[in-house]
Amino acid sequence: MGQSIVQIKQMGDALRSSGYKSIDSAIAELIDNSIEAGAHDIFVIMTERVDPVSHRKAVYEFGILDNGSGMDISKLASCLGIGFTTKSDRRGMGRFGVGLPQASLHVTPNVEVYSWTQDDGPIEVDDPVRQVWLDIEKVKTGEQEEINDPELTEIPKQYRPFLNYHTSGKTYDFTAHGTLVYWKNCDNVKPKTMATLNEKLEFFLGRKFRHLIMNGTHNIRLITIGHEDAAIDVLPNDPLFLMKPNYVLGNLNDPANISERANINCTEPIFEPYGDNDGEVIIQIPYVDKKTGEEKTSDVLIRFSKVRAEFYDQTAISTGDPGNKPIGKYAKKLEGISVVRAGREIDFGAFDFYDKTNNPYHRWWGCEILFDPVLDEVFGVSNNKQQVELRDDAEPEVGPNNELILPLWNRLAQIIKYTIKEMVEDNKELRKGSRIANNDEIGDSPANSIVSAVEDNEDDTGSATSKVTETTDPEVLEKEAEEFLKDHGFESPTYEQIRALLNRELTFEYTNLGRNGSFIDTDFSLGHVKVTINTAHIFYNEYIVKMPEESRLAFELFIAALAKAIDLTNIHNSDQNDELLQHWDHRLKSYLKQIKSN
Repeated sequence: MGQSIVQIKQMGDALRSSGYKSIDSAIAELIDNSIEAGAHDIFVIMTERVDPVSHRKAVYEFGILDNGSGMDISKLASCLGIGFTTKSDRRGMGRFGVGLPQASLHVTPNVEVYSWTQDDGPIEVDDPVRQVWLDIEKVKTGEQEEINDPELTEIPKQYRPFLNYHTSGKTYDFTAHGTLVYWKNCDNVKPKTMATLNEKLEFFLGRKFRHLIMNGTHNIRLITIGHEDAAIDVLPNDPLFLMKPNYVLGNLNDPANISERANINCTEPIFEPYGDNDGEVIIQIPYVDKKTGEEKTSDVLIRFSKVRAEFYDQTAISTGDPGNKPIGKYAKKLEGISVVRAGREIDFGAFDFYDKTNNPYHRWWGCEILFDPVLDEVFGVSNNKQQVELRDDAEPEVGPNNELILPLWNRLAQIIKYTIKEMVEDNKELRKGSRIANNDEIGDSPANSIVSAVEDNEDDTGSATSKVTETTDPEVLEKEAEEFLKDHGFESPTYEQIRALLNRELTFEYTNLGRNGSFIDTDFSLGHVKVTINTAHIFYNEYIVKMPEESRLAFELFIAALAKAIDLTNIHNSDQNDELLQHWDHRLKSYLKQIKSN
């Protein structure tokens, strides 16, 4: 008697640990399926509960709901089987047949799929629909040996209100046809908290699906049950910084600062196309048609962008390193080359086209490579559509007439490497003549020099910062300061820059700490007070960005005085200070909400 090819009981853990990098990649796989089914609206619905270990609220269930065509009995019966696919050609997003089960098992051991089609007629919220399920724990114990035949059952109660859903600007109707994928008792959600997870999903889904969102053909909405008023439609998050609307746009009157998502007073794309033909280059790549065996060609489109002078030159940012400004810090998050397959980003990185090591100029250009699925083999697309094989190590191939055919990487490199070098040199020219991060430009702020002048004459014995300098090895502090400067765009910090940073009394930073993060954060680890202002906070976006320069100075001095008071008391009152700032921030948000309600 022959042996089974697959010992399914032993494959449970392997299936759960294969293929997906993160939860956003797993959710993106399900969004791919929804788009493939013709969905225009996709809801990612999260549910939270108190984690029994941390005793904090954490997301533990997901419902991915779409208004696609739905699955008939045959498709639904097979959709959770490994190797199932509805795709017989290469024109769409799907093809490989591992997406739904493997993406689901990456996040949860227990997945249920509900689906209804046009033939079923519009459903009511409590009508039964067809459902299948997979519980990998029951597979491992032998309780589940096959996917059950679709059975009629009601959609879980918590998701019924979303079948016909209204917001202030739109009505969503999922009753005619659609699919709900229900991830139960998720045990691999990172990050777990609602606010942080929302920000992660918005950032990555906005980047992966930016073209489809920008075209207006697809809408992805993130919802947390119980917090429906805070639901958001994912915005494009364009690493080329050309799209409008976009998660980040610029303000010509305040070019160093940004206002993520809200884009208050920010209306301009901060990059522009680079090169001829609106920054676009098309090359034809040969491939072999798997059906006919014919050699054909398909276009690969390469697009380039570079920072606009209005957001980068000395007229725009006259003091300080642009990379240390909010606009530069965000650009760093999107540094890299985007590879886009069928309108959806499939990979992001350097791909050996440039050296990413400590070169802040690389955050100021953008590049994307767009191709059709017929070139999947040429690009080495993985079966879960998360990456391509694109690197400088392939050997030339011999063509049908014994001619040498350059590998894909080499053909792309002839254009991309040269253009990147050209863009970097152009950006250096834009900043030419500006000071390279002297003492005054490290954490540049108008309040820094005033605070330093006063504090030099004050006795700070017993402060948190003095304890750091007294108890920490100077070489350790210098190493931490060097890493801090590198993180803020300084390629090779000099000893003088490192010492200048350590000798400071105060550093102001403006950074996105999340919409639910505190307005200010203090840190004393470098032996001086570092104050971080949360650029995603409602107070920053409603008031600080609108302040004239003289008012901004008064505001920073007000916050600096608070931060120094915390510094002087933090050794003995650290917990009380943290609690004080939490209460202060909570009341600040409450007061601002009251202003809006009035």
